[in-house]
Amino acid sequence: MQIPAAYRRLFLLLFTMTALTGYGRAEDVSVLTNSICPVLTDEKVDSTIFTVYEGKRVYFCCNKCRREFLAEPEKYKASLPQFASTSTEGSEHDHEQDHGNGEHKFNLVVYLGKFHPLATHFPIALIFTAFLFSAVAAVTKKEIYDSLSIKLTFLAALSALVTLLLGLAAGSTASFPSELKGYFNWHRLMGIGTTFAILLTAVFAWLCGGKSTKVRIRIFRVMLMISAIAVGITGHLGASLVFGPEHFAF
Repeated sequence: MQIPAAYRRLFLLLFTMTALTGYGRAEDVSVLTNSICPVLTDEKVDSTIFTVYEGKRVYFCCNKCRREFLAEPEKYKASLPQFASTSTEGSEHDHEQDHGNGEHKFNLVVYLGKFHPLATHFPIALIFTAFLFSAVAAVTKKEIYDSLSIKLTFLAALSALVTLLLGLAAGSTASFPSELKGYFNWHRLMGIGTTFAILLTAVFAWLCGGKSTKVRIRIFRVMLMISAIAVGITGHLGASLVFGPEHFAF
């Protein structure tokens, strides 16, 4: 049976977006903006440990200080030279005059990328719920649960594609310290692979909905399990970028 035209268009769109943005990499550190750690003010910074706050890089002596800064950035912002006022003493700050050089031009791709963390909740919830219904169907032998699982898989495929595109947009300008670059690259690759897996699972869901057979149902359930596992791994890598590699440590 041929793949529906709608799915062929989805695969073509996914491939095109991946080719355009999937080969970007986390940018390297080149220029230091602060030489002293804003958290431990008696320590020099490590040029590989930094974050981007309000469009400017902030460097730290260790990852612990980086996490403390991200938790309360306003607490440490005043001590950073990159956020010091550039206006002369006694003069008022003219926003249009001082920032009218195009530095803060609106970037649609960057803005859309900000919705990636929000969008990730949809494919995660949908694919795990679909897998749960599929498992219940396998135990109870009731077709109603397979029917629910199939419908949820279609929604999961659509949300996964949207989430991937937003993730690629976010990753095109991502900047991470050296110890997180590996996590970033794997998160991006797993995101692409997971989306393909979910789309392929949706194809089997469509086949099961058209003419269900025991073989098709079994393949669909196996693909659904693989997709659920892949979603979990991808989510873990994403959490490591936000909370650090040791966020599950005791």
